[in-house]
Amino acid sequence: MTMTISARATTILSRFPRHLALDEPGTLFGDVVHGLAGHLDRLMADLGRVRAAHRLGEVAEEADLLLLAALHGLRPDLLEPCRRRIAAAAGLAADLAGDAAAQAAALAALPDLLAQAPEPWPALPGETPEQVLARMAAALALLARNAGAIERQRGVVVDLIAVHRAGNASCGALLRAAAALLALRPLRQRRSSDDYWHVLDCEDRLRGAGSPTPRTDLLALEENPEEDIDLGPTPRSHRELFTVQRLGFGPVPTDVMLTARDDRCIWPMLVDVGAGHALVYAAALSAGQTLRFGASGMVEFDGVEAGNLAFAIDGGVFADEAAAVPGVDFVFADADDAAAFGDRAARFGVCSPVASALDGPLPHGGGLTPPIRLRVGTTRLRFFVREANFGSQEGSIDVAVQPLFAAGIWDAALAADAADAPAADIAFAWRERQAYTCTLWLPRRFAELDAAGSIEIRERVRLALDRVRPAGVYLGVEYADDRWTLGDGVLRDADSAEPEGLIINGTRLSLPEALPA
Repeated sequence: MTMTISARATTILSRFPRHLALDEPGTLFGDVVHGLAGHLDRLMADLGRVRAAHRLGEVAEEADLLLLAALHGLRPDLLEPCRRRIAAAAGLAADLAGDAAAQAAALAALPDLLAQAPEPWPALPGETPEQVLARMAAALALLARNAGAIERQRGVVVDLIAVHRAGNASCGALLRAAAALLALRPLRQRRSSDDYWHVLDCEDRLRGAGSPTPRTDLLALEENPEEDIDLGPTPRSHRELFTVQRLGFGPVPTDVMLTARDDRCIWPMLVDVGAGHALVYAAALSAGQTLRFGASGMVEFDGVEAGNLAFAIDGGVFADEAAAVPGVDFVFADADDAAAFGDRAARFGVCSPVASALDGPLPHGGGLTPPIRLRVGTTRLRFFVREANFGSQEGSIDVAVQPLFAAGIWDAALAADAADAPAADIAFAWRERQAYTCTLWLPRRFAELDAAGSIEIRERVRLALDRVRPAGVYLGVEYADDRWTLGDGVLRDADSAEPEGLIINGTRLSLPEALPA
């Protein structure tokens, strides 16, 4: 009886004394050892697969990868964004192998899938255009095969574990975890000059062999994002003192809207008592007309620019003695100690945008009118209009009208049938930063992976980041858009790295997606 002895049986036989010659071909002892050792090869192969299945860097099956991920509390649904991207790559590979129309559509989808230019990859020496497309299709198809898919999903798990090891509940952790979920490789992290924005440069992991280096993706996290706050409108009378209460992180410029009541709103003036800052409009408003002092400094009258009749006064604006709040309202300086009241000492008013607004010709040349800025806490405001009463004269100088400190300037007798009747409805609108809130901005290209009836990618990312975000902080996830939007777009320097204008409120001009017929 003779047979070919396996390598493992030969190794076993070599351990016996040489004089027995047990490893010689054709020996019965060798055949017996070969028969007994045959299952060891299968056992060692199985043992190798088990060892690989227990090592995150070597695991070759998705089921084993999910089991290892579960040891770190990572659920299978965390891999869903990566799976969708892999499935899209498989579809793209099929299109590249199709007809000309399918190939053109596939190339157009490259920027959204791989953050690459919508054109074929650079040709290798001697390659034809058809061969380039075939190479692209083969590389993308590899992503969807088991080894390629496992490699990308392994990257998600490894990166998420790294985030947890480094520490959760920080801006960097949120950005790096989001990058991991989207199969992006994190690069440089930076922040904006106002510290509200954090930006992470990323590179796409879904790169086929031979593909060019993808462009950099930007993930952005905005702390305490702004929201629109509207207050009012509320009826206000001449000389009325009122307050605006707000929480926040610092003073904010506010829009002020005044809508005239009857014909009482003549030369309206709104004063920030604590700041000594007043907004004035040098004309009368008829009933229902609206004046808007914008936070940007623009002034509009019924929607039409009217800054040439508006101005601001800084300095000589005071509350009356009965309403004075020590240390807050302006007061007259001490004759014996001019510095006794510090910055609360009264001073002559200075007008802007033109200094001669009080005693010069109106309308003036125009310009931006500095807005009222609401402070954190309480801002005390007072509203004035030009108002007077009819008087009577008996004898030579007996006048029935008593002068008032709060009276304005008028050039004719103006009748007021009720001293306390509202002269205007006043409303405020400003942008306020939200407490205990942050917003994560994803590149818009990932919205292309959303399909009807499925959970959006941004929602999957939001749910997945619950394990990373700080407790008690609401996290919103949105798609960023760098395209110019009328009313929201901003102008920025060509070399600016500020996220606003780069991530959102963009400067990139683009044609509408659907032009009217």
